[in-house]
Amino acid sequence: MALLEVKNLGITYHTRAGAVAAAKNISFVLEKGRSLGLIGESGSGKTTIGLGLMGLLADNATVDTGKVLFKEEDLLTLPDEAMMALRGKKISMIFQAAMNSLNPVHRVGDQVAEVMQVHCPELSTSQVNERVKELFDDVGLSLSRRWDYPHQYSGGMKQRAVIAMALACSPDLIIADEPTTALDMTVQSQILKKLVAIQQEKKISILLISHDIGVVSEICHDIAVMYQGDMVEYGTRDELLASPCHDFTKKLMAACLTIKKSNLPSDSRKAGGGASPGSVKTGAFDDGFLDEGKGAIAAFSHVSKSYGSGGFFLGPARKRIAALKDVSLEIRRGEIFGLVGASGSGKTTLGRILLKLEQPDAGTLLFNNQDAGYLKRASLKAFRQKVQMISQDPYQSLNPDFSVYDIVSEPLIIHEKKNRKAFSQRICTLLENLGLSPVMEYLHRYPHQLSGGQRQKVAIARGMVLNPQLMVADEPTSMLDSSVSMQIFNIILSLKKNQGVTFLFITHNIAAAHLLCDRIAVIHNGEIVETGDCREVINRPRAAHTKELIDSQPGLILERTMINSQGGVP
Repeated sequence: MALLEVKNLGITYHTRAGAVAAAKNISFVLEKGRSLGLIGESGSGKTTIGLGLMGLLADNATVDTGKVLFKEEDLLTLPDEAMMALRGKKISMIFQAAMNSLNPVHRVGDQVAEVMQVHCPELSTSQVNERVKELFDDVGLSLSRRWDYPHQYSGGMKQRAVIAMALACSPDLIIADEPTTALDMTVQSQILKKLVAIQQEKKISILLISHDIGVVSEICHDIAVMYQGDMVEYGTRDELLASPCHDFTKKLMAACLTIKKSNLPSDSRKAGGGASPGSVKTGAFDDGFLDEGKGAIAAFSHVSKSYGSGGFFLGPARKRIAALKDVSLEIRRGEIFGLVGASGSGKTTLGRILLKLEQPDAGTLLFNNQDAGYLKRASLKAFRQKVQMISQDPYQSLNPDFSVYDIVSEPLIIHEKKNRKAFSQRICTLLENLGLSPVMEYLHRYPHQLSGGQRQKVAIARGMVLNPQLMVADEPTSMLDSSVSMQIFNIILSLKKNQGVTFLFITHNIAAAHLLCDRIAVIHNGEIVETGDCREVINRPRAAHTKELIDSQPGLILERTMINSQGGVP
């Protein structure tokens, strides 16, 4: 018997520019104990369908046609009180933006407990506490972190907490909207396996909304493909992957990044340098950065960093947490150097030290063979002009009150002391080179008027406008769909090839590192466990954690299906 049946669902957004049909006559069936993957690019309408099922559509959205039958009861006709009784207990939702789903002033454990206190009032306090312990263990969170606040969690840890909240009342249906987008591959694999185990044990149904067909192929029985509001293909996983009919489905499959498909010839990503660094200069930092030779553009030597937790009004002080432990590595000029690790491994901390946003407890940082440990005023300003970054979250890294032109011109105003009008041609050329054309259509837009991929291109433009020598790219595609991610990867490769920019590429996705990087270092619990040529490390891994990262890479089922149906890897 069908647990959920959607019949001819039509949803429209009413905007100043007119009506936009987000979902057009969508129909599908989800049986009890089965999982359905709803897949498509950003803007395809898949999240709108999930919100429509939960009765959480925006005020400017209307359901024009159709029925949503949950246990043969039409959810679209239920009063608000009845829908509130269903949400959380019978139907729960895992939202993508975990950083916006948690209350910043409540402890995370209390927020997980609150779900049961509201929706399962029959549970005693001791039963709720015991269930919280089970949930923390299920999603891979240490129980000692129960008393922490959201700002003390990494992005992946926040997402795990949101998943724990959705599982709290053991619902009949879980609508999971990009539930693993912000998670590293090992944790993603654990969460997917846990969802499957819970589904099999309790016969829970899952509607998985995703842009990653590799993830969907791992756990879903059926797949529905969305494109511009239409459901263009729908069928069982094995049949759809073996014989896709629609061109967009084929495009999604081609864009799915796996280890084998990222196995580029080494010549296509050969580093510009590689010689060992020369003698180290000490003393005052050279504002001119005259050392432009080959070798290491940046080098860490025995770098350590720890953080304290608790104390004062945040509760009793606890021992310091070591984020980096005696890290030594070098980034060679002209290469893309990958730093690969799980959430909380210390990779972002190392990037922040390179950007001079954090100061190490011990060790040295060299930039162009000069000591960059303690820079002040003019030296620090000169350093920042040569070392820029691309942030992880394109939705949070841009000032919402600035237009695209203002965002990109701001670094020039700070460093070159000119007004915005003086940079027009320079900025227009840069935006056009990054694929934001015709340029005049984008210059005066604000971030909320851009897609995620367009925002990330603006972030890249902001970093590149100063012509830096080194860019720190911290998970630059983790929140983007597969096809847009490939656009960003191509931009990074182009900047390396055509402008000689060096990149520190920080990621949890070892397949992405395999696609882009010349050399990689694998970091685990603050320690570098393996480093070397990218192909050598991935094809012949020595460290156990490297093997774990490779084994947890999604898309193996998709890859096997394509091999069986086509006789080889595409």
